[in-house]
Amino acid sequence: MAQQPREGTVRLGFLGRPSLEKGVGVLAAALQQLDRQAPGRYRLVLAGEPRFTSEAAQRELEQALVPVSHLIDRPGWMATDEFFGSIDLMVCPSLVSESFGLVVAEAMSARIPFVISDAGALPEVAGPEHPWVAPAGDVEQLAQAIRGAVDGNTGNFAEKAYERWLSRYSPPAGGERLEALLKLWGVIPSPSCSGGKA
Repeated sequence: MAQQPREGTVRLGFLGRPSLEKGVGVLAAALQQLDRQAPGRYRLVLAGEPRFTSEAAQRELEQALVPVSHLIDRPGWMATDEFFGSIDLMVCPSLVSESFGLVVAEAMSARIPFVISDAGALPEVAGPEHPWVAPAGDVEQLAQAIRGAVDGNTGNFAEKAYERWLSRYSPPAGGERLEALLKLWGVIPSPSCSGGKA
């Protein structure tokens, strides 16, 4: 697990489909703002491939990245464990209404702190006590949330987020909920119905 530095370079991370609708343009603008305030402190690992993205949309994204291109590492697609091992703070700044937010759950399982937008289900996945949420599309608030996470007690947060993942999103937790549904639907017998009659 990556450890967040208090001094030196902070490695922000984005994993997924780099596109404007996923908030990468907003993240680039926030990174530019952060770099003006603390030159050289922040870098961005922009991991993923622009699949299902039109050429026009890709050109718009590349244009948005130009001002901070010197602050961005673009390794392409990475395995999640490799990605989380290379960053200090994940940023999920989506502008679209996300139906779940798998990468957020993956960050929780890896004990990596993260900043999210309020798009769709992202706050629900993170939980009501998650401290670093920015309004979707708001550059200033995203930069502020990143600064808050960098300066905050991410160790305690990461453990609480991991516990939430363990109880809600881990394979055992999913298995328990599936079993409960199958019992409710009568697909498998519940303990109260499986005993023999006298």
